[in-house]
Amino acid sequence: NETAIQVDTNSTLDMNGGEISDNAASTWGGGIVNNGGIVNLNGGFITRNTSGDVGGGVVTVNGGTTTLNGATISDNSAARNGGGVYVQGSNAGKETVFEMKDGAITANAATRGFGGGIYALYHTGKITVRISGGSITDNVMRMSGAAVGLEGEDGNYPSIELSGTPNIEGDVFLYD
Repeated sequence: NETAIQVDTNSTLDMNGGEISDNAASTWGGGIVNNGGIVNLNGGFITRNTSGDVGGGVVTVNGGTTTLNGATISDNSAARNGGGVYVQGSNAGKETVFEMKDGAITANAATRGFGGGIYALYHTGKITVRISGGSITDNVMRMSGAAVGLEGEDGNYPSIELSGTPNIEGDVFLYD
């Protein structure tokens, strides 16, 4: 099957437990695609999902906001970038945000690209990746950015805000 769950503009998903697992998408997001909505990952597991392109576990695009506040994103893979999480800005006029307050992003793989744990691409809109807690560990990639990979376009880059006491293992890489 393709993406397990898609959340569109003016929609909200609150995940408080359970598991989204063993899904395979040919392009974006094996587990969840947040296409301009609001996703709150408060508990549960997003695991063993695959993507033939980007975002094995969770994709956030087009002005969406995804908050990781206790769930685990693990053992997902993407053929290119963002094994666990992929974030991309758009021209929707709204900032795209991935915020990690608690939880874990662990053992994900970007098999031919960047950002084993998290990958953020400034395409045509503002992106903020905010990390204040939780752990990002044991993620792998082929290029760089085992923990976090950031990429810009035309001199614009995603914003990363680090605070609190997150456990981040692996490099945080800016691809210029």
